[in-house]
Amino acid sequence: MGNSFPPSLVAVWYKELHFLWTGLSMMGRLRFESRSRVLREFFPKHIFILSLSLHANVGFGNHIYWLTLDNGLQIAQNDDKPLMLLIHKTWCGACKALKPQFAASEEIEKLSKHFVMVNTQDDEEPKGSMFAPDGGYIPRILFLDPNGVVMDEYYNEEGNPDYKYFYSDSKSVVSSMKRVLLRPTKHSKVTDEL
Repeated sequence: MGNSFPPSLVAVWYKELHFLWTGLSMMGRLRFESRSRVLREFFPKHIFILSLSLHANVGFGNHIYWLTLDNGLQIAQNDDKPLMLLIHKTWCGACKALKPQFAASEEIEKLSKHFVMVNTQDDEEPKGSMFAPDGGYIPRILFLDPNGVVMDEYYNEEGNPDYKYFYSDSKSVVSSMKRVLLRPTKHSKVTDEL
């Protein structure tokens, strides 16, 4: 499987690694007191940011470039890509059942390259009614436009109409991903055919 990182993700990693490397290079020139202050105050923040951009897949596929919501929103806007938001819990039986199907799906892997993929688990679940358009059940998958607006017209058409954003199999996830990619965008060309 050929892997290539999205340019904006590489930029986030580069910025943070460059800061850390520059800081470590300068450490030898500082007095001991200054070195410990730098290590205490500055490095934890940048290591934390770097670790967020390398967000764990938590069972939904380590071949997919998962991000946190904050990083994902920034990259979606920079790259003008739709965002796929997966909301799940560690204790959820339906989430556990979806994980292996999702992770094993080659179609999801291929399609994921056209999305900014965000994986939220447990307390990472975003707050606000826009992230629970028809309820707070799990797992739910929402699709956001590059500006971070939930596109509520993209849901599991094969599922229960009372729980539109609930997905129990990879086939329905693939179907929704394809529909999102076929949507008209500001870059779509309009053609008139007779």
